[in-house]
Amino acid sequence: MFVKPGDTMTSIAQQRGVGVQNLISANPQIKDPNLIYAGDRLRMPNGGTSGAAPAGGPASPSGDGFSAAPAGQKPVDLSGQRSNGASLDTARSLIGRGYGDIDSGTPVGRDSPVMNCAQFVNAVYPDLPSGAPALTSMSTPGAQPKAGDVICSHSPPPYGHVGIATGEGTVIHSTPGVGVHESPMSEFTAYSPIDGVIPR
Repeated sequence: MFVKPGDTMTSIAQQRGVGVQNLISANPQIKDPNLIYAGDRLRMPNGGTSGAAPAGGPASPSGDGFSAAPAGQKPVDLSGQRSNGASLDTARSLIGRGYGDIDSGTPVGRDSPVMNCAQFVNAVYPDLPSGAPALTSMSTPGAQPKAGDVICSHSPPPYGHVGIATGEGTVIHSTPGVGVHESPMSEFTAYSPIDGVIPR
């Protein structure tokens, strides 16, 4: 299939019914999956469909930060617009994943059935670390979280806790025994008081 303006690796994977990492692996010619161009040819991994994209125009930008540009032009950097709902759509798509602390600090990707809080944040924002202590060390103390921002805490010990604010008084996060879920901000702060925010 050929990339169209507005496509992202994430939107293509969703349209074709394949995992994002599988799509990336099937296309080693794409050096940076955040930089795809209209006219690029992609191979579909086994199980995906290679036909034309569904009607309705180009896919909307996703949390991967870039959308495809017309051939010969630079891609449009959307990373400063992640709070426009794209990152929250990605975060909400992970609700229901189990809690897993397998290889803590190691990225597990969006296709993983289990993820701890930091792995969840990394699945939404692959440019951020997948360890809670590293995320908290990057955060700005005293900042007020907005939609799509990462909220960080040093509690509970020894690693702390992180999640993604929705801007609607809720937070999406992963906790032991519950997994990835959306809860009132008060649940998050009762479990782990906010020490800082990573603006997105």
